[in-house]
Amino acid sequence: MSGIDARPGLEFLWFVQDLCNYKCPYCFVSGQRREARPWLVNTRPTAPWVEAWDRVADLYGPAWIRLTGGEPTRLPGFLGLIGAMTRRHSVSFDTNMSWSRDEIRRFAELVPNDRTTVDVSLHPSEGYMSEVLAKCVMLKERGYKLIARLVGYPPLLDQASRLRSLFGGAGLRFIVNPYQGEWQGREYPRDYTAAERRTIECASTALDPALAEDREQVEIAAHILRMHEESPRGRLCRSGSLYARVMHDGSVYRCQPYESRGWETLGNLLDADFRLRGASTPCRSDLCEFEYKYLAATETVR
Repeated sequence: MSGIDARPGLEFLWFVQDLCNYKCPYCFVSGQRREARPWLVNTRPTAPWVEAWDRVADLYGPAWIRLTGGEPTRLPGFLGLIGAMTRRHSVSFDTNMSWSRDEIRRFAELVPNDRTTVDVSLHPSEGYMSEVLAKCVMLKERGYKLIARLVGYPPLLDQASRLRSLFGGAGLRFIVNPYQGEWQGREYPRDYTAAERRTIECASTALDPALAEDREQVEIAAHILRMHEESPRGRLCRSGSLYARVMHDGSVYRCQPYESRGWETLGNLLDADFRLRGASTPCRSDLCEFEYKYLAATETVR
């Protein structure tokens, strides 16, 4: 590592692609809520991605990289890619755990357990939860950190208690992510009832507040439940300097609102001259959905 600009706490979210083998009714990325548009398919071989993430390590030091989608594990060469990335970075990735048991064994051979968190999305309408649990236990027994999460889609909330007992009883961390979207004429998370909010909030009571990852999960859920209460416009934000959102084609945005609106990019991760910004810059969005923790506490540019 050259160490020319090491940045402790550097994080990336990598939207690997939006292909998925599930079609969940609550998913706006690759499920039944998906808008009519071309699929975001990652056509690059794994080698250029490994080279790009190695350049990040050379420039800024090791980062925390979260891979999401779609189903990121459907990317050809995924296991080798994660194995290569974890030589220099720590990673987490979303998965519906529709792997074979042989794939899990191969994963454990290639990927170190001390730099990897497996973020398991639970979809009771798409797969057998007992089989998902069995494969989660295989990984847990091999020393991997896992989080099991359920989307707080109103028709699924009555399963939250059962799933918490099932996965929590096996020693896994379990949370409910608030649903964002419309259902039966109601808009969520705004229109959750008091009882539904308690279900979501109580789902995370077993998490350890001393663990940074657990604390962040609680904060994210609480933020989504409060969404739309305060605009980030004009506030200084460290997104773009300590955090960035990488897309399937390598284009990099400071955050989700900028990407979804097609606002300016930071460049392309696959380019040798890609660089992050050197300092915090003001936000131009009226809504912060995920990256709110990078907002400066009090600084506002008017």
